[in-house]
Amino acid sequence: MSQFQIRTVLEKFQYLPMGDTAADFLNYLRVEAGLSGNTSLAYGRDIVGFLEFCQGQGVRNIKNIDPLLISAYQIFLSKSGAAESSQKRSLVAIHMLLRFARLMGMIEDDFTNVLETPKLWQRIPTVCSKDQVKKLLETPNEDEPFYYRDKTILELLYATGMRASEIASLKIRDINLDVGYVRCTGKGNKERIVPVSKIGVSSVKDYLVGLRPKLEKPFSQDILFLSRTGRPMGRIEIWRM
Repeated sequence: MSQFQIRTVLEKFQYLPMGDTAADFLNYLRVEAGLSGNTSLAYGRDIVGFLEFCQGQGVRNIKNIDPLLISAYQIFLSKSGAAESSQKRSLVAIHMLLRFARLMGMIEDDFTNVLETPKLWQRIPTVCSKDQVKKLLETPNEDEPFYYRDKTILELLYATGMRASEIASLKIRDINLDVGYVRCTGKGNKERIVPVSKIGVSSVKDYLVGLRPKLEKPFSQDILFLSRTGRPMGRIEIWRM
């Protein structure tokens, strides 16, 4: 059923401004990123909604998308009664579309440094202050043997909001260093993509080059974060960290 629905989304792209770029992006998610049919479908529908809004605002070229337009769309979704989780996923989809366009050389700025996702305030506990976060991220010592790994884990936890169990189950193929996102599977086997900052991407690269090859064993497979014995790190180890 999802394949038929995805074809329907692709057909809708044909009649919308920037539809060709959106179709290429959706195919990229399905083929290159390996997202499931249902996940690709959800992001595809989000992009359809955004492009329809762009059309209504007279924006027909991806170069003309700016933060004000995206903010206006978020306000539109909110006034339309969209759930905060839907608004958040929609903004992630727009982020990733713009990052894809930048990767393809269509635009120079994806605005991800000035856009924020809606806050799911009812699910968030008391948060750390900026100083506490800074102290946390600076905890790993460069002289420690697992510095690159521990620093990268903390950067991803902070930047993406993933759970310890989601971080522990990440595979190398789940990280896209070109576009800058991570694919993770949460509770109920639900799949989602989460944008990763330039600092996070840089940390992952440092870890993959500077430490993981030294930890890797024949049985390590494709798991991203490895223990000192070359086995996958468990969520308990990450909690202890």
